Amino acid sequence: MSLQFSVIPKECCHFISATYSPKSFLISLRKHTCNSCNEKEIWICLHCLHIGCSRYCNGHAQKHSLKRGHPVVFNVQSMNFWCYECNSYVINNSLNVLFQLALEDHTSNFKFYQPLFETYDVKGVAKYIQKNHVKNIIALVGAGMSTTAGIPDFRSPGTGLYFNLQKYNLPYPEAVFDMNYFPSNPAPFYEVMKDMFPGQGKYFPTKCHRFLKLLNDKGILKMVYTQNIDGLESVAGIPNDKVICSHGTFRTSHCLSCHKKYPDTSVFIESIKKGEIIRCSCGGLVKPDIVFFNESLPDEFFESIKNKFDDCDMLLIIGTALVVYPFANLVDHVSINCPRVCINREKVGKMMCYDNLGRDVALLGGCDDIASDLAKYLEWELS
Repeated sequence: MSLQFSVIPKECCHFISATYSPKSFLISLRKHTCNSCNEKEIWICLHCLHIGCSRYCNGHAQKHSLKRGHPVVFNVQSMNFWCYECNSYVINNSLNVLFQLALEDHTSNFKFYQPLFETYDVKGVAKYIQKNHVKNIIALVGAGMSTTAGIPDFRSPGTGLYFNLQKYNLPYPEAVFDMNYFPSNPAPFYEVMKDMFPGQGKYFPTKCHRFLKLLNDKGILKMVYTQNIDGLESVAGIPNDKVICSHGTFRTSHCLSCHKKYPDTSVFIESIKKGEIIRCSCGGLVKPDIVFFNESLPDEFFESIKNKFDDCDMLLIIGTALVVYPFANLVDHVSINCPRVCINREKVGKMMCYDNLGRDVALLGGCDDIASDLAKYLEWELS
Protein backbone atom coordinates (compact mmCIF):
# COMPACT_ATOMS: atom_id res chain seq x y z
CA MET A 1 0.00 0.00 0.00
CA SER A 2 1.34 3.45 -0.87
CA LEU A 3 0.86 6.78 0.85
CA GLN A 4 -2.45 8.35 -0.18
CA PHE A 5 -3.49 12.03 -0.16
CA SER A 6 -6.71 13.82 -1.05
CA VAL A 7 -4.60 16.53 -2.74
CA ILE A 8 -1.25 16.30 -4.47
CA PRO A 9 1.47 16.90 -1.89
CA LYS A 10 4.60 18.96 -2.39
CA GLU A 11 8.07 17.47 -2.25
CA CYS A 12 9.38 18.74 1.10
CA CYS A 13 12.99 19.48 2.09
CA HIS A 14 12.24 20.47 5.69
CA PHE A 15 12.40 16.94 7.10
CA ILE A 16 15.34 14.80 6.04
CA SER A 17 15.77 12.17 8.77
CA ALA A 18 14.54 11.27 12.26
CA THR A 19 16.77 11.59 15.32
CA TYR A 20 14.65 9.22 17.41
CA SER A 21 14.12 5.46 17.36
CA PRO A 22 11.28 3.70 15.52
CA LYS A 23 10.02 2.56 18.95
CA SER A 24 9.73 6.17 20.13
CA PHE A 25 7.79 7.08 16.98
CA LEU A 26 5.37 4.18 17.43
CA ILE A 27 4.83 5.06 21.10
CA SER A 28 3.87 8.58 20.02
CA LEU A 29 1.48 7.16 17.43
CA ARG A 30 -0.48 5.50 20.19
CA LYS A 31 -1.03 8.69 22.16
CA HIS A 32 -4.63 9.83 21.94
CA THR A 33 -4.72 13.43 23.15
CA CYS A 34 -2.83 16.69 22.69
CA ASN A 35 -0.01 17.30 25.17
CA SER A 36 -1.56 20.66 26.10
CA CYS A 37 -5.29 19.88 26.14
CA ASN A 38 -7.74 17.01 25.79
CA GLU A 39 -8.36 17.36 22.06
CA LYS A 40 -8.18 14.08 20.16
CA GLU A 41 -7.49 15.32 16.62
CA ILE A 42 -3.72 15.37 16.96
CA TRP A 43 -0.55 15.91 14.98
CA ILE A 44 2.89 14.55 15.87
CA CYS A 45 5.89 16.81 15.40
CA LEU A 46 8.27 14.70 13.34
CA HIS A 47 11.29 16.61 14.64
CA CYS A 48 10.80 15.99 18.37
CA LEU A 49 7.59 13.86 18.67
CA HIS A 50 5.67 16.59 20.50
CA ILE A 51 1.93 15.94 20.22
CA GLY A 52 -0.40 18.87 19.55
CA CYS A 53 -3.94 19.38 18.37
CA SER A 54 -4.93 20.78 14.98
CA ARG A 55 -5.47 24.43 14.16
CA TYR A 56 -9.20 23.72 14.05
CA CYS A 57 -9.10 22.76 17.72
CA ASN A 58 -6.72 24.83 19.85
CA GLY A 59 -3.85 24.97 17.38
CA HIS A 60 -1.23 23.57 19.74
CA ALA A 61 0.63 21.76 16.96
CA GLN A 62 1.09 24.97 15.00
CA LYS A 63 2.05 26.94 18.11
CA HIS A 64 4.71 24.34 18.89
CA SER A 65 6.00 24.56 15.32
CA LEU A 66 6.33 28.35 15.47
CA LYS A 67 8.01 28.25 18.87
CA ARG A 68 10.50 25.48 18.12
CA GLY A 69 11.00 25.90 14.38
CA HIS A 70 9.77 22.36 13.69
CA PRO A 71 7.63 22.61 10.55
CA VAL A 72 6.71 19.01 9.62
CA VAL A 73 3.90 17.14 11.41
CA PHE A 74 2.00 13.89 10.96
CA ASN A 75 -1.75 13.51 11.40
CA VAL A 76 -2.48 10.32 13.31
CA GLN A 77 -6.06 10.00 12.10
CA SER A 78 -5.62 10.67 8.36
CA MET A 79 -1.97 9.55 8.22
CA ASN A 80 -0.99 12.60 6.19
CA PHE A 81 2.04 14.87 6.51
CA TRP A 82 1.85 18.66 6.66
CA CYS A 83 4.64 21.22 6.53
CA TYR A 84 4.01 24.70 7.97
CA GLU A 85 6.92 26.09 5.93
CA CYS A 86 5.58 24.65 2.68
CA ASN A 87 1.99 25.43 3.78
CA SER A 88 0.94 22.19 2.17
CA TYR A 89 0.61 18.47 2.53
CA VAL A 90 4.07 17.09 1.79
CA ILE A 91 6.03 13.97 1.06
CA ASN A 92 9.62 12.80 0.57
CA ASN A 93 11.48 9.52 0.92
CA SER A 94 12.09 9.89 4.66
CA LEU A 95 8.44 10.63 5.32
CA ASN A 96 7.39 7.62 3.28
CA VAL A 97 9.56 5.40 5.50
CA LEU A 98 7.71 6.72 8.58
CA PHE A 99 4.36 6.19 6.85
CA GLN A 100 5.18 2.56 6.08
CA LEU A 101 6.28 2.04 9.69
CA ALA A 102 3.00 3.55 10.96
CA LEU A 103 0.90 1.56 8.51
CA GLU A 104 2.56 -1.72 9.42
CA ASP A 105 2.07 -1.11 13.14
CA HIS A 106 -1.57 -0.09 12.65
CA THR A 107 -2.16 -3.30 10.71
CA SER A 108 -0.33 -5.79 12.91
CA ASN A 109 -1.01 -4.21 16.31
CA PHE A 110 -4.42 -2.66 15.81
CA LYS A 111 -5.73 -3.70 19.22
CA PHE A 112 -3.05 -1.65 20.92
CA TYR A 113 -4.51 1.52 19.41
CA GLN A 114 -7.72 0.78 21.29
CA PRO A 115 -8.43 0.91 25.05
CA LEU A 116 -6.31 -1.87 26.54
CA PHE A 117 -8.37 -2.29 29.71
CA GLU A 118 -12.13 -2.83 29.90
CA THR A 119 -12.17 -0.22 32.64
CA TYR A 120 -9.28 1.94 33.79
CA ASP A 121 -9.53 1.02 37.46
CA VAL A 122 -8.52 -1.74 39.86
CA LYS A 123 -11.21 -4.08 38.58
CA GLY A 124 -10.12 -3.51 34.98
CA VAL A 125 -6.49 -4.29 35.79
CA ALA A 126 -7.48 -7.50 37.60
CA LYS A 127 -9.62 -8.56 34.63
CA TYR A 128 -6.72 -7.90 32.26
CA ILE A 129 -4.42 -10.12 34.34
CA GLN A 130 -6.96 -12.93 34.30
CA LYS A 131 -8.15 -12.61 30.71
CA ASN A 132 -4.68 -12.30 29.17
CA HIS A 133 -3.02 -14.89 31.43
CA VAL A 134 -0.35 -12.42 32.50
CA LYS A 135 2.71 -14.35 33.67
CA ASN A 136 5.76 -12.06 33.61
CA ILE A 137 5.10 -9.08 35.84
CA ILE A 138 7.92 -6.65 36.64
CA ALA A 139 7.49 -4.20 39.51
CA LEU A 140 9.33 -0.90 39.91
CA VAL A 141 8.99 0.14 43.53
CA GLY A 142 9.97 3.14 45.62
CA ALA A 143 9.67 4.67 49.07
CA GLY A 144 5.88 5.02 48.90
CA MET A 145 5.55 1.26 49.26
CA SER A 146 7.32 1.29 52.64
CA THR A 147 5.81 4.32 54.34
CA THR A 148 3.03 2.30 55.99
CA ALA A 149 5.75 0.14 57.54
CA GLY A 150 6.67 3.24 59.51
CA ILE A 151 9.70 4.14 57.42
CA PRO A 152 9.59 7.84 56.57
CA ASP A 153 10.12 8.90 53.00
CA PHE A 154 12.74 11.46 52.07
CA ARG A 155 10.92 14.57 50.92
CA SER A 156 7.62 14.91 52.82
CA PRO A 157 7.48 18.33 54.58
CA GLY A 158 7.67 17.98 58.35
CA THR A 159 8.13 14.22 58.47
CA GLY A 160 10.60 13.28 55.72
CA LEU A 161 14.14 12.21 56.49
CA TYR A 162 15.59 15.35 54.95
CA PHE A 163 13.41 17.59 57.14
CA ASN A 164 14.51 15.84 60.32
CA LEU A 165 18.21 16.40 59.59
CA GLN A 166 17.99 20.17 59.81
CA LYS A 167 20.02 20.16 63.05
CA TYR A 168 23.09 19.16 61.05
CA ASN A 169 22.95 22.33 58.94
CA LEU A 170 23.46 20.38 55.77
CA PRO A 171 24.37 22.51 52.73
CA TYR A 172 21.47 20.77 50.93
CA PRO A 173 19.19 17.94 52.15
CA GLU A 174 20.54 15.32 49.78
CA ALA A 175 24.08 15.84 51.19
CA VAL A 176 23.35 13.09 53.71
CA PHE A 177 23.58 10.63 50.79
CA ASP A 178 26.21 12.44 48.70
CA MET A 179 29.68 11.01 48.18
CA ASN A 180 31.06 14.51 47.79
CA TYR A 181 29.93 15.30 51.34
CA PHE A 182 29.88 12.02 53.29
CA PRO A 183 33.67 11.63 53.89
CA SER A 184 33.89 15.09 55.46
CA ASN A 185 30.82 14.66 57.69
CA PRO A 186 29.44 11.11 58.01
CA ALA A 187 27.42 11.87 61.18
CA PRO A 188 24.10 12.73 59.44
CA PHE A 189 24.20 9.49 57.46
CA TYR A 190 24.75 7.35 60.55
CA GLU A 191 21.99 9.25 62.35
CA VAL A 192 19.61 8.20 59.57
CA MET A 193 20.92 4.63 59.63
CA LYS A 194 20.35 4.37 63.38
CA ASP A 195 16.64 4.38 62.58
CA MET A 196 16.54 2.70 59.17
CA PHE A 197 19.19 -0.03 59.15
CA PRO A 198 17.61 -3.39 58.18
CA GLY A 199 17.85 -6.35 60.49
CA GLN A 200 16.80 -4.65 63.72
CA GLY A 201 13.30 -6.15 63.72
CA LYS A 202 11.89 -2.63 63.72
CA TYR A 203 10.05 -2.50 60.40
CA PHE A 204 7.97 -5.16 58.71
CA PRO A 205 6.62 -5.74 55.18
CA THR A 206 3.47 -3.91 54.16
CA LYS A 207 0.42 -5.37 52.41
CA CYS A 208 1.94 -4.19 49.15
CA HIS A 209 5.15 -6.14 49.85
CA ARG A 210 3.01 -9.17 50.62
CA PHE A 211 1.05 -8.66 47.39
CA LEU A 212 4.30 -8.89 45.42
CA LYS A 213 5.14 -12.04 47.38
CA LEU A 214 1.71 -13.36 46.39
CA LEU A 215 2.46 -12.64 42.73
CA ASN A 216 5.62 -14.70 43.14
CA ASP A 217 3.73 -17.53 44.83
CA LYS A 218 1.31 -17.55 41.86
CA GLY A 219 4.30 -17.88 39.52
CA ILE A 220 3.73 -14.61 37.67
CA LEU A 221 6.33 -12.29 39.23
CA LYS A 222 9.37 -11.98 37.00
CA MET A 223 11.37 -9.33 38.87
CA VAL A 224 11.23 -6.48 41.39
CA TYR A 225 13.42 -3.43 40.83
CA THR A 226 13.50 -1.53 44.10
CA GLN A 227 14.81 1.92 44.91
CA ASN A 228 14.39 1.13 48.59
CA ILE A 229 17.26 0.25 50.90
CA ASP A 230 15.10 -1.16 53.70
CA GLY A 231 15.34 -4.81 52.58
CA LEU A 232 11.62 -5.42 53.16
CA GLU A 233 11.25 -7.26 49.86
CA SER A 234 13.48 -10.02 51.22
CA VAL A 235 11.80 -9.95 54.63
CA ALA A 236 8.47 -10.47 52.84
CA GLY A 237 9.85 -13.67 51.33
CA ILE A 238 10.49 -12.57 47.76
CA PRO A 239 13.55 -14.56 46.60
CA ASN A 240 16.75 -12.52 46.40
CA ASP A 241 17.28 -13.58 42.79
CA LYS A 242 14.04 -11.81 41.91
CA VAL A 243 14.99 -8.52 43.56
CA ILE A 244 17.33 -6.03 41.93
CA CYS A 245 18.47 -3.55 44.58
CA SER A 246 18.78 -0.68 42.13
CA HIS A 247 20.18 1.71 44.71
CA GLY A 248 22.42 -0.82 46.40
CA THR A 249 22.19 -2.93 49.53
CA PHE A 250 23.11 -2.99 53.19
CA ARG A 251 24.08 -6.65 52.95
CA THR A 252 27.69 -5.69 52.19
CA SER A 253 29.96 -2.72 52.83
CA HIS A 254 33.49 -1.55 52.22
CA CYS A 255 36.18 0.76 53.57
CA LEU A 256 36.56 4.00 51.63
CA SER A 257 40.30 4.11 52.38
CA CYS A 258 41.74 0.61 51.98
CA HIS A 259 38.71 -0.80 50.09
CA LYS A 260 38.46 -3.81 52.40
CA LYS A 261 35.18 -5.68 51.81
CA TYR A 262 32.80 -6.45 54.65
CA PRO A 263 30.49 -9.22 53.40
CA ASP A 264 28.19 -9.17 56.45
CA THR A 265 27.12 -5.76 57.76
CA SER A 266 24.99 -7.34 60.49
CA VAL A 267 28.07 -7.11 62.72
CA PHE A 268 27.67 -3.32 62.64
CA ILE A 269 24.09 -3.24 63.93
CA GLU A 270 25.00 -2.47 67.55
CA SER A 271 27.25 0.39 66.50
CA ILE A 272 24.60 1.71 64.15
CA LYS A 273 21.92 1.54 66.86
CA LYS A 274 24.08 3.92 68.88
CA GLY A 275 24.63 6.20 65.92
CA GLU A 276 28.35 5.50 66.03
CA ILE A 277 30.45 6.13 62.98
CA ILE A 278 31.92 2.84 61.78
CA ARG A 279 35.59 2.68 60.94
CA CYS A 280 37.82 0.02 59.43
CA SER A 281 40.89 -1.37 61.20
CA CYS A 282 42.90 0.99 59.00
CA GLY A 283 40.96 3.95 60.39
CA GLY A 284 39.02 4.60 57.21
CA LEU A 285 35.27 5.17 57.02
CA VAL A 286 33.14 2.09 56.37
CA LYS A 287 30.21 2.68 54.05
CA PRO A 288 27.39 0.20 53.35
CA ASP A 289 27.08 -0.58 49.64
CA ILE A 290 24.03 1.55 49.07
CA VAL A 291 24.21 4.01 46.20
CA PHE A 292 24.92 7.63 47.11
CA PHE A 293 24.49 10.62 44.85
CA ASN A 294 27.51 10.90 42.56
CA GLU A 295 27.94 7.13 42.57
CA SER A 296 27.05 4.76 39.77
CA LEU A 297 24.29 2.21 40.22
CA PRO A 298 25.41 -1.41 40.80
CA ASP A 299 26.66 -3.40 37.82
CA GLU A 300 23.87 -5.89 38.55
CA PHE A 301 21.31 -3.21 37.67
CA PHE A 302 22.75 -2.50 34.23
CA GLU A 303 23.36 -6.16 33.45
CA SER A 304 19.79 -7.14 34.32
CA ILE A 305 18.05 -4.56 32.14
CA LYS A 306 19.66 -5.92 28.97
CA ASN A 307 17.13 -8.75 28.65
CA LYS A 308 14.84 -8.88 31.69
CA PHE A 309 12.17 -6.68 30.08
CA ASP A 310 11.87 -8.48 26.75
CA ASP A 311 8.94 -10.70 27.75
CA CYS A 312 7.41 -8.50 30.45
CA ASP A 313 3.64 -8.55 29.99
CA MET A 314 2.71 -6.07 32.73
CA LEU A 315 4.73 -3.36 34.46
CA LEU A 316 3.71 -2.25 37.95
CA ILE A 317 5.02 1.14 39.11
CA ILE A 318 4.50 1.30 42.86
CA GLY A 319 5.19 4.15 45.26
CA THR A 320 7.88 5.89 43.23
CA ALA A 321 7.89 9.43 41.84
CA LEU A 322 10.04 8.30 38.88
CA VAL A 323 12.28 11.35 39.17
CA VAL A 324 15.62 9.64 39.86
CA TYR A 325 17.50 8.43 36.80
CA PRO A 326 18.46 6.01 35.37
CA PHE A 327 15.84 4.09 37.40
CA ALA A 328 13.05 6.25 35.95
CA ASN A 329 14.02 5.15 32.43
CA LEU A 330 12.95 1.58 33.18
CA VAL A 331 9.34 2.37 32.22
CA ASP A 332 10.54 2.63 28.62
CA HIS A 333 12.34 -0.73 28.59
CA VAL A 334 9.16 -2.77 28.17
CA SER A 335 7.72 -3.32 24.73
CA ILE A 336 5.29 -0.78 23.31
CA ASN A 337 2.53 -3.38 23.75
CA CYS A 338 3.12 -3.89 27.47
CA PRO A 339 0.51 -2.40 29.85
CA ARG A 340 1.90 -0.11 32.55
CA VAL A 341 0.06 0.28 35.86
CA CYS A 342 0.86 3.16 38.19
CA ILE A 343 0.00 2.45 41.84
CA ASN A 344 0.64 5.68 43.64
CA ARG A 345 -0.96 8.73 45.25
CA GLU A 346 -0.39 10.74 42.09
CA LYS A 347 0.34 10.11 38.43
CA VAL A 348 4.02 9.74 37.57
CA GLY A 349 6.17 9.28 34.47
CA LYS A 350 6.89 12.06 31.99
CA MET A 351 6.22 9.87 28.96
CA MET A 352 3.23 7.97 30.32
CA CYS A 353 -0.21 8.82 28.98
CA TYR A 354 -3.17 8.47 31.34
CA ASP A 355 -6.01 9.19 28.92
CA ASN A 356 -8.03 6.03 29.69
CA LEU A 357 -7.51 4.92 26.11
CA GLY A 358 -4.10 3.30 25.81
CA ARG A 359 -1.81 1.01 27.80
CA ASP A 360 -1.21 3.23 30.85
CA VAL A 361 -3.54 3.22 33.84
CA ALA A 362 -3.27 5.12 37.13
CA LEU A 363 -4.63 3.50 40.29
CA LEU A 364 -4.43 6.43 42.68
CA GLY A 365 -4.40 6.06 46.45
CA GLY A 366 -2.47 4.23 49.14
CA CYS A 367 -0.35 1.37 47.86
CA ASP A 368 -1.66 -1.03 50.51
CA ASP A 369 -5.30 -0.22 49.76
CA ILE A 370 -4.84 -0.76 46.05
CA ALA A 371 -2.91 -4.00 46.60
CA SER A 372 -5.75 -5.26 48.80
CA ASP A 373 -8.33 -4.36 46.16
CA LEU A 374 -6.34 -6.06 43.41
CA ALA A 375 -6.09 -9.23 45.47
CA LYS A 376 -9.84 -9.11 46.13
CA TYR A 377 -10.75 -8.78 42.43
CA LEU A 378 -8.27 -11.52 41.55
CA GLU A 379 -9.96 -13.66 44.22
CA TRP A 380 -6.67 -14.16 46.05
CA GLU A 381 -6.21 -14.20 49.80
CA LEU A 382 -3.83 -11.48 50.95
CA SER A 383 -2.80 -11.93 54.57
